[in-house]
Amino acid sequence: YLFLSALMAQNQEIDSLLILYNDAPHDTLKIELLNEEIGLYYERHNTDSAIYYYELAIELADKNIQELSGQNARLTNKFLVHKASSLRYKGILYYDEGNYDNALESFQLSLKIFEKIHTSATTEKQKYIGHSGMAQCYNNIGNIHYDHANYDKALEYFFKAYDINEKIGNKRAITGLLTNIGCLLYTS
Repeated sequence: YLFLSALMAQNQEIDSLLILYNDAPHDTLKIELLNEEIGLYYERHNTDSAIYYYELAIELADKNIQELSGQNARLTNKFLVHKASSLRYKGILYYDEGNYDNALESFQLSLKIFEKIHTSATTEKQKYIGHSGMAQCYNNIGNIHYDHANYDKALEYFFKAYDINEKIGNKRAITGLLTNIGCLLYTS
């Protein structure tokens, strides 16, 4: 009986999220729901579905980027951030499944977008978002190299992430990176 109650509660949760998604008045909210709620929900229950919803978010972001075609830089940037985040989330799922080739591809695509966001930024907030995303991707890529015992390459990526996080003052990320670097040096 407890299992059935839990299952019904889970179904109600995702049903409610999908209703919110279908009723969302604009694509930015739809993508935020796909990335931060629906995809996250499915990460805990069905990774294939999570990947599907992250891909849907990428498609929506691409559609809007194309439709804007440079007319609104602020909104285009917002969709680029969403797309880069979706790609990174997919990469994390692939990484967790041991699908390192797809994970690396997703992280590299995300990294390119975050680099573009950073270099074309017109505000400090945009620069921060670009830099923070780059650092997260560098760390993710470093983890793949670490898992393949490519320690020199892993260290290179961990230090790239460390340098960015030091520059933007992200102490929590620095702590995690120092742990990664310590584990790597201990292992190698």
